[in-house]
Amino acid sequence: MCVSPGPGIFGIRYGKTKIRSDPPRFFSFLQGECEKLGVEFLTSANAVKVAQHAGDETTMIDLRLGGGETRRLRCQNLIISAGIWTPKLFSQLFSSVDVGIRLAEKQHVQTWLRFSAETVTDTKEQGPKDTEQCHQVWLNPLDEGDDLLVSSFANEELYVAGELEQVRDHTPPLPDEVRPTPEDVDKLRELVARYVHLERRELLSSGKAFMPAGPQGRPIMDKVPPELLISSQRCLKGSDLGVFLSFGHDLDGFTLGLGSGKVVAELVLGEESSIDMTPFKLPLNGTVATALFVALIVVAVLIGAAIGSIAICGLDWKYYLKRREARKDLGEIVEGGVSSSEKAEVERVEKDVIGKNSEVVKVEEVGESKGKNPETVKVDEVKESKGWLKKAVYR
Repeated sequence: MCVSPGPGIFGIRYGKTKIRSDPPRFFSFLQGECEKLGVEFLTSANAVKVAQHAGDETTMIDLRLGGGETRRLRCQNLIISAGIWTPKLFSQLFSSVDVGIRLAEKQHVQTWLRFSAETVTDTKEQGPKDTEQCHQVWLNPLDEGDDLLVSSFANEELYVAGELEQVRDHTPPLPDEVRPTPEDVDKLRELVARYVHLERRELLSSGKAFMPAGPQGRPIMDKVPPELLISSQRCLKGSDLGVFLSFGHDLDGFTLGLGSGKVVAELVLGEESSIDMTPFKLPLNGTVATALFVALIVVAVLIGAAIGSIAICGLDWKYYLKRREARKDLGEIVEGGVSSSEKAEVERVEKDVIGKNSEVVKVEEVGESKGKNPETVKVDEVKESKGWLKKAVYR
């Protein structure tokens, strides 16, 4: 593989190794080994529902297969490892459970191309082959602002990956609908052609990869709290279903996949973990605790408000009785022969303040008119402040 330096390259990292993994072939190998152990793979299947088997507490998962048929599987432990689709799939299966699964604000998306080995018609033009080495060249950043990875396989096929786009969309299309646009392919091909000779190479395949990261830039590998599932999902009452999550490996999903599988298997089996899993726990654990704390505060406030309402009702009733007494006494004063201006003032206070049943009215002091000379009885002071009759003193 020959990479032309070019004037636009600001930095080059070069790696040489005897091994270059081929993801499709590696996954095919792993699938074959698992099938030898009795594992069944269902592709083009969509998990649509969690249910409970009638007559017992066995949890069932309903799958909609590619042909439209539905298949129900018994499930004791469920591992959701669906990359950027993990939050969507979890909410689809457990719609009433809010565990706050989050991804980083921005996600990496990358277009990749795979080219054939060079086609050489004249053996004299054929240079020496180095089938014992695989080469990788990182060109970043280029003057166009793009990153570029160029990597060769032992069979001289070429793999290139383009710019790492930053996107905020956490709900991409379904996996089988994720593919680069013709414009994406042409743009990347033109970029690669500036540094690698592609005239004798054929484009074999292309694709687009979403590489989500967890909220802290680390993967999430943890068990969803069972009590949260049982309390929120009616169909899981009495169920012992274990739900585990593994996602958010960012650019290292392929590299860390085997190790992640090992530690998640240890979680499922209840074994001691090979590593400290604290950094990879669900951030929702703290969120749930906070939510419960807030809920307790809300309950306490509601109880306090209820008690306060009872107390206020008691005060209202107390002042209502005083209002009646004050109104009666003021009526006796009016009948006793106070002046017309004083009578009008008393009526205004009674109408505007005391008569408003929607407001609390407090009479601090009310004198007795009985046994006193009606000629000397008058309203001495009436003060109104914010709907309260502060003082009514008469002699």
